[in-house]
Amino acid sequence: MKRYLISLLILTLVLAVVALALGAFAPGSFNVAYLILVAYFALVTGVQHMFVTRSTKADPRTFVRNFFMVTLLVLALHMIVMVVYVFSHLKDAMANKTFAIAFLTGYFAYLVFETVALVMYVHRQQKEAKQAEHELESQE
Repeated sequence: MKRYLISLLILTLVLAVVALALGAFAPGSFNVAYLILVAYFALVTGVQHMFVTRSTKADPRTFVRNFFMVTLLVLALHMIVMVVYVFSHLKDAMANKTFAIAFLTGYFAYLVFETVALVMYVHRQQKEAKQAEHELESQE
């Protein structure tokens, strides 16, 4: 979990620097909401990963069900955030377009990160299960 959190922090810092660089090189297109989005995605991704991995440790057979349940809840949360932002900024169509682009960029960046992290987690769990099975067989 420590390696995951460090990787998540690195991704978050990189995206925050990109958002700040966007403000430095294109001052008219920067919005503080971009930094808030980075923090939002980092928090949601971390909580999502923690829930799926902890629930899987209790019963590994529940991984797929828990993963899809959490993914569905996170997608609903993302949709709510998008709708709230758009309806709270109805007068500024350009802000809505740039927010949507920033939101999708953050969503896909954290989606790829979380997918890779979960694939690595599942491989690690399978490897540990095989090793434990092999040790049991060698003890008999």
